[in-house]
Amino acid sequence: MVRRWRGHDRGRGLAAAGGPWAAAILAFHLLSPCAAAARVPAQPIELVWNAPEGCVERQIVLGAIERRIAAVKSRARRTVKLAASVQPSAGGYALTLRASAGEAVMVRRIEAATCADLAQATALIAALLVETVGTTEEGESLEAGSRLRGFVQSGVWSDLGSLPEPGFGPVLAVGLMVESFRSELSAGYLAPRSIHVADREAAVGDLRLLAFAARVCYAILKAPDFGPCLSAEYGSMWGRSRNVASPERASNHWLLAATGLHFSIDLTSWLAASAQISAGFPLARPHFDITGLGPVHDVPAVVARAQVGLEWRF
Repeated sequence: MVRRWRGHDRGRGLAAAGGPWAAAILAFHLLSPCAAAARVPAQPIELVWNAPEGCVERQIVLGAIERRIAAVKSRARRTVKLAASVQPSAGGYALTLRASAGEAVMVRRIEAATCADLAQATALIAALLVETVGTTEEGESLEAGSRLRGFVQSGVWSDLGSLPEPGFGPVLAVGLMVESFRSELSAGYLAPRSIHVADREAAVGDLRLLAFAARVCYAILKAPDFGPCLSAEYGSMWGRSRNVASPERASNHWLLAATGLHFSIDLTSWLAASAQISAGFPLARPHFDITGLGPVHDVPAVVARAQVGLEWRF
């Protein structure tokens, strides 16, 4: 009986000595499992799987992912969302995979001979993302999504307004892409376009344009990419008069600001098709006269542009 009371007194003594600290420690040990559980998302992975009939079903892919992430599932801190689309291709099947964790986004395109191979690739990528990204705190970047990529583009562009007639010519560009941002430097040439006046059948001259541009775009949609662009352009417009008494040559500086839209879609992991449309606002508007004829060409306040091309990405 005495022993029992002594033990009871010892416990009371500890509680009295610890005071609020003992209560805090006890609360920590009782609540910390609940707090840890609260940080674990209900589903470390969310999968949207679109595949043609006869391909691997979503539940099979999800099961393969679950088996791979079993060891790290309890450490997950945020949900990795996957949207996978499988389509038949010339070599078998092509997978477009979009992964996101918070604000970070990764888009990849993979080709394989069978749909089963793409299902295995999806499970592997998902498991890696859950282990490397899903176990980090919100706000940390998705490493694969922020990877810097370069590209070289070759295409054609058209112009309405800069020259006396609609213009066409080649364009070359190099640039960088990171996450949703895209920047590029380009050089474009518009082939000579004829100058006509009302009282003459033959052209009285021609003009051409060489322009260098810097452009920045932001993709508000991914895979395919679509978003607004801003650009600045500098170059030279020059030409000559002909079929007149005193043929002459002339040139003017060219300066333009433009806003437009950019669209691109991956064809393979290293090749993409791109297109751009824009409205340009000449800041220096060239004016051309021909002796004896007067003004023959004035650049308007707004010009229209369109461009298409292929991009080699690395």
